[in-house]
Amino acid sequence: MWGSRSRALFGLSSTAIASTFATLRFLSSGFSRCDDQSNPLLDQANALRENNKPKIKTPPDFEGCKNSFQYVQTNSYDGFRFIVQKQINLNSLVNHFFWTGAKQFEGGSFYQYRVILPLNDNTTVIDASTTMDSEVSINVKQTLSPQLKLECNMDLKSQQPKSIAFDLNYQDSNSTLTGQYVESASRLFGFAMTQAITPELTVGASTLFNFKKPSLLKSFYASYDKDDNAISALIEENKGFKALYLRRVNPGRVNVFTDLQTNGKGESLTNLGAEFTLKASKLNMSVDSNLTWRSTLDTQVMPGVNLSFAAEINQREDQYRYGLSLQLM
Repeated sequence: MWGSRSRALFGLSSTAIASTFATLRFLSSGFSRCDDQSNPLLDQANALRENNKPKIKTPPDFEGCKNSFQYVQTNSYDGFRFIVQKQINLNSLVNHFFWTGAKQFEGGSFYQYRVILPLNDNTTVIDASTTMDSEVSINVKQTLSPQLKLECNMDLKSQQPKSIAFDLNYQDSNSTLTGQYVESASRLFGFAMTQAITPELTVGASTLFNFKKPSLLKSFYASYDKDDNAISALIEENKGFKALYLRRVNPGRVNVFTDLQTNGKGESLTNLGAEFTLKASKLNMSVDSNLTWRSTLDTQVMPGVNLSFAAEINQREDQYRYGLSLQLM
C-alpha cells in the first residue's frame, strides 16, 4: 500500500517539476524574444544623441584663419558702387563692377569686368578679371581629388611687377596642409598647416622663406570655439600679435566681437563691433580705439536687387565719408 502511494507521489512530483521547467523555458524564450526586438524610439533617441555630440571638423587653411581677424572692423567705403551680375548658364556668370567718387582711386573711378567659367563638371574653375588700366588677374582652381586641390593666381599689372603663385592644398577629416610658391619681385616658398585637436580647439603654423633676401618668417595660430563663445590668437613674426573674441548672443542673428592688434613697432589698435542679421537685411557696426566709427547696412529691396549704405566717421580728426552701393543680379 505504501509502495503504491510512494509511486503515485513520485509521479505527481515528476509531473510538477516537468511542468515548472516547461514554464521557465517558455518565459525565458519570451524574454529573449523581447530582448531581440529593438525599440525604434530608443534607437532614434540614441542616434540623435550621437549626432548632436561635437565632432572634429576639417579646419580652414592658414590663410582663411588669418582672414578671420578682418571680421571685427566693418568694411566701410565711400562713393557710389554699381554692380551688375548676369548668369550666362547654370554655372557661368559675368560681373560688371563700377565704382566712382572713391578717394583711394586715381581719378576717383574704378571699373572691373569679371567672368567665372566652371569646366569639366566643376573640377576646373577659371575666374578672370580686367580693369580699365588693363590690369588682368586670373585665378584657376583644379580639383585633383576630393582631398587635393591646385590653385594658380596670375596678376598681370602694367605698373607693378607681374606675379604668379601656385597653391597646393590637401585636406582630410581633421587637418589642412598648404604648400605655396610665389614668383614676383621676391621669390617665396611657404608651407602651412592647421590641425583640429578637439571639436573646439584648432591650432596652426606657417613658414615663409624668401629666396632673394634669405629670411624665414614664422606665424602661429590658435582658436577655441565652444557653444556661443570663440576666441582666436595669431602671432606673425615682424608683424605683431592679434587676438579676437566672438560672442554669439543670438546664433545666426546677433553677434558681438572685439579684438586687439599690435604691430612690430609696439603700436596697438582695439575694435569693438556688432552684427545684426534681420529678415531681409544685415547691419554691421564697429568702433576702434582711435574713435573711428564704421557701419554698413545691406538690404534686399526685391529679388535680384540689393542696396547697401556705408558710413565712417573719425571723431579725432573730424573726417567722415559715406557710400552707396546698388547691385543687380
